[in-house]
Amino acid sequence: MKPRFARCPSQSVRPLLAGLLLLLASGCSLPLPQAQPDLTRYFVLQAGVKAPAEGPQGPARVVRIDRVDVPAYLLDKPMAVRRGPNEIHYLDAARWAEPLDQNLARNLLLGLNACSGVRAVSRGSLTEQWDYNLRVQVTACEGDEAKHAAFAANWVLQPAPGSAGQPKSGAFVARDLAWDGTSADSLAAALSQGVTQLCEAVGAAAAQP
Repeated sequence: MKPRFARCPSQSVRPLLAGLLLLLASGCSLPLPQAQPDLTRYFVLQAGVKAPAEGPQGPARVVRIDRVDVPAYLLDKPMAVRRGPNEIHYLDAARWAEPLDQNLARNLLLGLNACSGVRAVSRGSLTEQWDYNLRVQVTACEGDEAKHAAFAANWVLQPAPGSAGQPKSGAFVARDLAWDGTSADSLAAALSQGVTQLCEAVGAAAAQP
């Protein structure tokens, strides 16, 4: 009887290696990952801000926009939709085009300048004198699933040093803000109306003696 010899392992591996090399050489059997388009859209708060009134204006109270504070859950985040008292849902494909506190400060400047009897200036401007220093603390700037939009803020007008004016403050809640429940553009437009209402409230308070 002839002795049986064990088959060398390398002999059984060779066909497998040859097949892999042929597959790699062809390059047509392995699908390549396709680049996915970026669907992110960027928004700003401007739709609801009125243009400054034309024509000659009399003496106006100068309001210096000193500071706008925004909660961390809204700052540098996608647009937010509240699903309940304690739950926030972010619209991942809809982001603010700039930090929300800067966006709000710019729109407060435009909106207050549109108010009769008020001239607004930004912090760090060349204006050396002003009547009131304005600080705003935003408490809500979001939509909800019931198609309501919420914009609310606490504001303080502090008289300039040496001024005879009195401090003024208020807790503002925007009225009748609605969005379509799906479109981020609709939500941005509704929140812009809230900013306009805030400007009207602060402007009216600043213009009073």
